[in-house]
Amino acid sequence: MPRSLERHPRRENIMLETTRRRGATVALYLIFGILIAVFVINFGPQSGGSRQGCTGGGAQLTVSIGDTSYGMPTWRWAFNTRGQGRTGQRTVAALDGLLRRELLAQEADARGLRVNDALIDEKIKEGEIWILTQKVDGKQIYFEDGEFFNYKMLERNLVGRFGLTIGGFKHEQRREVLAAMMGEILRSGGQASRDEARAQYDHAHDTVTIDAVAFPVEAYKAKEILTDADVDRWLAGHEAEAKARYEADKSTVYTGTPKKVRVRRVFVARTVDATPPPATPADGAAPPADGTTPADGAAEAPAADQPAPPPAKPDPARAKLEAARADIVAGKKSFADVAKALDADAAIAARGGDLGWLLPDAPGLGSQTLADALKPIVDTQGTPSPVVETDKGYYLLVVDGVREGDLTFDQVRAELGATLALDAYADEAARRAAVAALDEARAGTGKNLADMFEPATETPGPGVNPEQQLDLQQLLDDPNLGEDVKEQIRQMIQQQGRSGALIRESADVPASWQAQAGGASGAPMPVTEEPVAAKPAEPAAPPRDLMKASDEVLPKFEEVAKPMVSRLGPMPRDRKDVTGLGESPELIAALFELDDGNLADRIYQVKTRTGSAYVVAQVIKRERPDDAAFATQADDLVAQLAEERGEEIVTAWLKNRCEVLRETGKIRIQKDLLQERDDKGTVHQIPYDPCAGIQ
Repeated sequence: MPRSLERHPRRENIMLETTRRRGATVALYLIFGILIAVFVINFGPQSGGSRQGCTGGGAQLTVSIGDTSYGMPTWRWAFNTRGQGRTGQRTVAALDGLLRRELLAQEADARGLRVNDALIDEKIKEGEIWILTQKVDGKQIYFEDGEFFNYKMLERNLVGRFGLTIGGFKHEQRREVLAAMMGEILRSGGQASRDEARAQYDHAHDTVTIDAVAFPVEAYKAKEILTDADVDRWLAGHEAEAKARYEADKSTVYTGTPKKVRVRRVFVARTVDATPPPATPADGAAPPADGTTPADGAAEAPAADQPAPPPAKPDPARAKLEAARADIVAGKKSFADVAKALDADAAIAARGGDLGWLLPDAPGLGSQTLADALKPIVDTQGTPSPVVETDKGYYLLVVDGVREGDLTFDQVRAELGATLALDAYADEAARRAAVAALDEARAGTGKNLADMFEPATETPGPGVNPEQQLDLQQLLDDPNLGEDVKEQIRQMIQQQGRSGALIRESADVPASWQAQAGGASGAPMPVTEEPVAAKPAEPAAPPRDLMKASDEVLPKFEEVAKPMVSRLGPMPRDRKDVTGLGESPELIAALFELDDGNLADRIYQVKTRTGSAYVVAQVIKRERPDDAAFATQADDLVAQLAEERGEEIVTAWLKNRCEVLRETGKIRIQKDLLQERDDKGTVHQIPYDPCAGIQ
């Protein structure tokens, strides 16, 4: 009877359909009895697939785990169940899943656990199957209408698709069930109490959601226009701070220094109207007016009676810089005065074009053209370079100092003071802006931060103003950027392990230079090649009152973009950092003392990835634990916590077992499995660490 059904599948379908229509219970049981008989005949040991997972009789080895090796049927099962994607990704996923399964199944074997064919038959008949330790609803795969077992659908949709015989599929299911049983034994060690579940519940439901406005110090630092007078004013009141920093950095920064030159520049942007018309790739001539092109790509010679095209219009910007250079050479004007009057970048102009002390062989001027122009004047102090033309505009460079070896405080006083003053003034400017915003919010009846500031489209990185961010990948794709600068960016990405705001600094440059997309001049910013040594830890300063007014006279600042308000949270009480802003345990503690709608009564300083920021915060919602709500969920929460701990036990066991086998050389993978070909047919090695995927 079973074999006749197997030869006539249409009869089976007709009988099933008839049974369903009539609702004949007896007939239904009869049909299922026949199907089970077919199942046993085809799934039994006589089907010849019970040993297909392991090698034997010269079968090709693929993976060895412990003392067991696996052949191609098992590898086909693991690989083909990993869905779509690149070969390398599927290979890694298949190896991770197979390793996890076999570590558990081998432990089950060692403990004497056994799975017989009857159990496997019953589980498949009920729609319970496992794929690399993941339980799958087989009813969605090989049950007709998701309700009735269909042998042909099983054979077509599951077994054949994975490249196995029925016997091979049964063998894989035996290994899967063994692994599942062993996993349950390990998970049973995960225990949890009601008190532990309550503590976890309280943590998850004692939260605060806030609106926050951050005033990053870096945003003000990037817009600061620092003059020599500003530096002198700061040093007059903070000479001791400058000397203390010098002493702290003396052995690492100011001792045995390589040769450096002090470079100044004047940059004038190219005049757009003076840009010559675009030329054709073929001959440099403008294309015909009618839009046609010469035959065969040849350039057409102009007719004899046609006037020659007019020469490109001279750029007034270049002429202005040439005249300024003549005044410098004649001694009529100093280079610094010309830079203050002409340089397109206000911050650099305020410093008389001072770019700081740079390495002559690798000045980091952002352009190989500028680096080449610097070399001839390194040993001719005071002599300006010829006008240097780049795609952005025109430059003059001059060297007005050379130094190397051990540097005294007097030698570095000015630039060290400039660096410290830049930081101090920017910090004070950001603090004052935050205090002003809080005062405005608290004035009269008070205002919500959401009414005062535009909402942020997305949560910014900690303390980073989007206007001060520079997309490193965008820079690397810029065809106008010099290859030397691109190489510096690649090295920075490798060293930092991330992309984001690009801030390039040096301890002996009189200011912190920050590259900005779309800056006023578009000119390259200076960067030194020497890594800056980490500063020794300084003693903690006494806490200061951030709301107290300061009598410090600030330098000028270019317009700083108005910050935006960000909705942050919910955040638990035990956090030390404010999500999306930075670290400030004091701010977190204060927020949990406020009710919905309340403003924090003062500003708070947060430590960010790029420095620090001052924050004005308003509580939007305080969520508190509820005894009654916990009581209704307690049992489920205890079970969930126990399950999580059980999974941690399984993961820890697998990790330990895997590492032992790896260290003893008992995880071996056929080298051909760890290779893939790209679109051009080139073979690439697939990187794989056997234990890295166990998490």
